[in-house]
Amino acid sequence: MYLLYVVNAAVSLITMEAIFLLEHFYRQQIKSSNQMLQLSEAQTKLLQAQLNPHFLFNTLNNLYGISIQEPNRMPVMIMQLSQLMRYQVESASKQRVKLIDEIEYLKSYIHLEKERIGQRCVITYHYPKPLESTQNYQIVPLLLLPLIENAFKHSSGTVKSCFVSINISMSGGILVLDILNSIPVNRPNLISTGVGIPNTKKRLEAFYADCYKLELEESENHYKTLLKLDLNRKINV
Repeated sequence: MYLLYVVNAAVSLITMEAIFLLEHFYRQQIKSSNQMLQLSEAQTKLLQAQLNPHFLFNTLNNLYGISIQEPNRMPVMIMQLSQLMRYQVESASKQRVKLIDEIEYLKSYIHLEKERIGQRCVITYHYPKPLESTQNYQIVPLLLLPLIENAFKHSSGTVKSCFVSINISMSGGILVLDILNSIPVNRPNLISTGVGIPNTKKRLEAFYADCYKLELEESENHYKTLLKLDLNRKINV
């Protein structure tokens, strides 16, 4: 009888110890997960915050050149820049935006670039029509801009045969961004922060993980960018 009591007591102690250890383990797991989540959120916010000064830095450099050569064009272009910056400020606090709004933003940006280099560079841009076909989809804000910005930055130094071709298409919830741009034979020393493309790669990995495919290909006279993004999948936010 006494032996049975001892055995039961031992089993009870072992059970209680096991419960305590399991509870401690799960608490540590939850704590670790929360820390990782906070780190992820902080990292993605930092990546997004880097875009605003990067975009403004390059655009102001562009406007500086125009102000010297064609100052009469500055008022309209400053207004266009103001509208672009307003969208950036408004979208900065959002985890996702409507794809239709993002495409409209890109259209405005491309129009600004046409004003800048359209007289010496062939610029073509195609997007889903009607745009309403994209209204049910959302995307991380300002995700596509650095890829398009990069094409204009590197093609604009080409004196002859300068071109930028941008195609955005949608099929079954898969967004495809296909960019082809010229590369100057003698590349100028471009002022750049070096943030755009690395930032985009990090944001794609942080938010879309296995839901995207990005290909960057450079040849002797052109640069090709191809991004495929599954907008049907839930993103990591």
